[in-house]
Amino acid sequence: MTRTGILAILCACIVFPILAGPQEDRDRAIANAVAVQTALVQGRDALQARNYRTAVTVLENQIAHIDGNREYLEALRTAYRGYIGELRQAKKEADAQIYVNRLAIIDPTVMAESKPAPAASPAISTQMAYPSRPAIAEQPALTPPLRTPVAVIEESKAAPAPQPEAPNRGMIVRGVAADPFSYDNSTLKQAKSLLQRAEDAFFGERYDEAGKLYEQANQVDRSVVVPSKEQWAYCKFKSVVEQLNRASNSLPTLADLERDVHQAMSMAPRMDNFGKDLLHKIQDRRNGAGADAAPAVDVRHQKGDTGWSLAETTNFRIYHKMTRDMADQTARVAERTRIDMLRKWFGETEADWNPKCDIVVHASGEEYSRTTGVNSSLPGHSTTHSDGGRVISRRIDVHSDNPNMLVAILPHETTHVVLAGKYGEQTVPRWADEGMAVLTEPREKIDRHLQMLPKHMQERQLFNVRELMQMNDYPQARSVGPFYAQSVSLVEYLVNQKGPREFTEFMRDGLRGGYEPALKRHYNIQSFGDLEQRWTQSTFPGQATPTGVAERSR
Repeated sequence: MTRTGILAILCACIVFPILAGPQEDRDRAIANAVAVQTALVQGRDALQARNYRTAVTVLENQIAHIDGNREYLEALRTAYRGYIGELRQAKKEADAQIYVNRLAIIDPTVMAESKPAPAASPAISTQMAYPSRPAIAEQPALTPPLRTPVAVIEESKAAPAPQPEAPNRGMIVRGVAADPFSYDNSTLKQAKSLLQRAEDAFFGERYDEAGKLYEQANQVDRSVVVPSKEQWAYCKFKSVVEQLNRASNSLPTLADLERDVHQAMSMAPRMDNFGKDLLHKIQDRRNGAGADAAPAVDVRHQKGDTGWSLAETTNFRIYHKMTRDMADQTARVAERTRIDMLRKWFGETEADWNPKCDIVVHASGEEYSRTTGVNSSLPGHSTTHSDGGRVISRRIDVHSDNPNMLVAILPHETTHVVLAGKYGEQTVPRWADEGMAVLTEPREKIDRHLQMLPKHMQERQLFNVRELMQMNDYPQARSVGPFYAQSVSLVEYLVNQKGPREFTEFMRDGLRGGYEPALKRHYNIQSFGDLEQRWTQSTFPGQATPTGVAERSR
């Protein structure tokens, strides 16, 4: 049996396959939905890094398939504005005008602002002394970033220009209201207020408070935090150092700290050396944490003749074109995720894998697509083949130009590979497989799914619990977002009742004898309806009945 997962980041890093079969239109729609959501997240990552040119390129690549997606259009507008500013600062007014014209297609108010404004020097405050670096001996200096202006998003005071009654068929804003970028001013003000409080806390050297406020501002409006990403990264580094200095040897905590370091490194590349040093110290702490620690990973390197190199561990063969250090990190993430997931869900350390899992790390999305035939905008996928419940091949394909590869993509895909074959001849149902894999990712990415639930409820896009738990395959493209959000939420809800291992036993019993008997046995939940009621009350406080469930034809 073959099972393939295609990783699509739907406001986070998640996975689902391009379905094979005769329904080509449906398959194409799903593939387009994945590509659009992936491009949106990649574009936002580029915006956070202030790489406006990359953001424009990534977002324009999928614009023909967005069908009026408001979040996508907001990101593209921000990318256009940033890139136009860069071009004008470089005295490339002709090039800037090209993007002004493109921006005007989706935001007619821009024509009133089309004349270049005189360049202004950014306000950088140097009045406060820099705080000292975290106190871990013998590591590169960590210098806090300079203060940057908070008000980075312009609020247009001009009234939106009226839309033509019959838009040009070539326009890509199908189905969008008069102003696709209309934004709730109260929401924007809330995000700016949180950011201002975060900046005040940061430059007041209250880093723990600042980190939490940056996170809150990011949840309200991600683009507002873009100019402060280095401050936020410093807060993450500082928190990691403090927790290491408290000598916490908990393996899950160390894994969380490692994810925080990778995130901070992606946010602040100039602090990369400091981050690498912290990763080594975390690994040292893990190796000395006692019987429950992850074993040291022995990585054997071999240089190939065709540009590819091999990094091999006990359970993985990693084919790559990366540096030796990056290959080591990839190997450790894969081995650690394998052990962590086996312990978390099954309470065991499984025998070494035979066959090993091949991880192919492509240098770019283009190479990944050319080699695998998968859309280049997708960050990766995993494939396992089984025979009578025994896994006979394991493979993960990713590409290293995605900044989330080590933080979320590889752990997510490795979790899928870990789960394959753990239920005998039966495969893990889609909702559980994806929910368990998403829970491997950083908390902020998990929360992005959960934050969409109220919207899905309001728009009656959710599944009833019976339908979700008995689905044999992924839903149609339009239901992919609700599927992932609800799957993650339901898995986390049940895990919170009695822990991950009880959930695993519930799944095992449910696959053998039906979910309703298993719900009674493991959770004292009497039926699908009872679970629906309890999950709804927990997820939507005050909502007694699941009124947001979609009315689906059978």
